[in-house]
This record gives sequence, C-alpha cells and structure tokens, in this order.
Amino acid sequence: MRDVNRTGILIVVIMGTTMAGIDSSIVNISLPVMSKQFNCTLSEIEWVITVYMLSFSVLMPLTNWLKNRIGFFNLYIGAITLFTIGSLLCALSTNLDSLLIARVVQALGGCAMAPTSMAIISYVFPARVRGTVLGWWGLGNLVGPAIGPTLGGILTEKFGWPSIFFINLPIGILTIVMAFRFLDVLRKQPKLKLPFDLTGFVALTIFLVCLQYGIARAEVVGI
Repeated sequence: MRDVNRTGILIVVIMGTTMAGIDSSIVNISLPVMSKQFNCTLSEIEWVITVYMLSFSVLMPLTNWLKNRIGFFNLYIGAITLFTIGSLLCALSTNLDSLLIARVVQALGGCAMAPTSMAIISYVFPARVRGTVLGWWGLGNLVGPAIGPTLGGILTEKFGWPSIFFINLPIGILTIVMAFRFLDVLRKQPKLKLPFDLTGFVALTIFLVCLQYGIARAEVVGI
C-alpha cells in the first residue's frame, strides 16, 4: 500500500486499545466510593464491572462480521465514538441503573477496538514487519490495564470517581481526529455482505452470559 502513514496508523490503534485497556481496570479502585454515593452494597456496585465484561464478551464475536459488512474505518471510528460517549454518560450518571446502562454503551465500543486494531495492522503492514508492529501494539495493550488501578486511585482521590470516565473524553476525541487523518486509506477496503448467523449468536450469547454470571455469583455465594 503506497502513500500510507503507517506510523500514524499504529499510533491511532495503540491509543484506542490503550484507552479501552485502562478502563477495564481503572474502575475497580473506585467501587467503594461509588457504593457510598449511590447508597448500595459492594455486591450491587460490582455489577459496574460485571455488566461491562458481560457486554464485552457478548459483543466481541460480532466484530469480524461488522468488519466485513461496514469496513475497518467505519467500525473503528464507530467503536471509539461509542466508547467516548459511553464514558461521558458514565461520568454524568446519577444512580446505579444509569451507570450500568452507560457501561453497556462503553462496552459496545470497547469490545471492537482490540480485534479491529489487530485486523488493521494485518491489513496495512507487510508480513516482514507485522510481528514487530504487533509487539509494539501489544505493549500498549498491556500498559493500559497495568496503570488503570493506580491512575484510578489518584483521580478518585483528587477529583472524585466521575474523573475516571471524564479522562477518556480528550483521549477519545483526539483519537477520533487522528483516525480521520491517518485511517482514511481504509475507506477503500472492499465490503462484503456476509450472512449473519443469528442462531449461533443467540446460543453463544446465552452461554457467555450464563458463564459470566456464574463466575460473578460464585464470588458472592461461595463454591
């Protein structure tokens, strides 16, 4: 592929996946504070994490079908936009129910970032450098969850729990702007109208929801 700024593309996909990675762990440290503000138990507030992981695992299998249906560019832009909007809704939540709904919106975007980023790298970069590039991308993907709890603790202590979601807004907006600048070449990717396996998706959804719910409940009731 000619006239492609591969460095810019790599930076954009690292920014998106790192942002999603941070959010997968940044919430944990703030749960006690949220519990007090929403006047609920810790087991109830833990659904802030559980509902995100449930939605994440259910929606991720759709990524490949969506990638072929609407293309890398639209899928990645849409994922970052949904994640950023979800972060804003989380920060503005006034009760537990609205926070849980906002977390589902976040998951709609977050679940698509990592698999779409890997697909973009495989599509854009030649085989001889693909391993190195995936290594750099993987490093960014690991840094996010690692720094999440520390960053969450600092933000919650200094600015309150909504700040752990507000911090995603400037990063998300910058990533969207850069994506329009560097990922524009992906608009030329051919799109395929593949059939959707509704039966398989429903069966997988039921299995994953039951599995995740069972794991979440096991910690509460014991085994």
